[in-house]
Amino acid sequence: MLRDRLGVLASWGVCAWLLLSLPQALSEASERFVEAFRHARETPDEVFARFRGAPYVEAIRRIRAAVPADGAYGLVEEAGETSDIARKLARFDLTPRRALYLGKLGSLSLAQFGELPPLTVIVKRNGEVPALVATTSLSPPPR
Repeated sequence: MLRDRLGVLASWGVCAWLLLSLPQALSEASERFVEAFRHARETPDEVFARFRGAPYVEAIRRIRAAVPADGAYGLVEEAGETSDIARKLARFDLTPRRALYLGKLGSLSLAQFGELPPLTVIVKRNGEVPALVATTSLSPPPR
């Protein structure tokens, strides 16, 4: 008897929860549909620029043009605080090119690496544009 009443009460509770959450769910769904239709005709490059920003996309385009698809590049983090996300996003956006992680800009020791790629990408903080430099410009001047 008690079990039947609890079952009915639980059923009514679920129905009430669904009815109360339905307006908000429909509102969010309609907003997402409107957003999807607004950007339906965008090219992949336009979507990329919308998410990462036009300066970032231009920098990635220049780096892709300079480093061949089957080539490699050095990857250096700017001295100070950079996040792993910025480094990983740059590596992802430059695939299929191979990245050789060289370290942080302030504490580079290029002598430990055998053969270095000719070009290096300097990854900066989130939202900032990565820079492409010659790897030879990173080594300290001889004494």
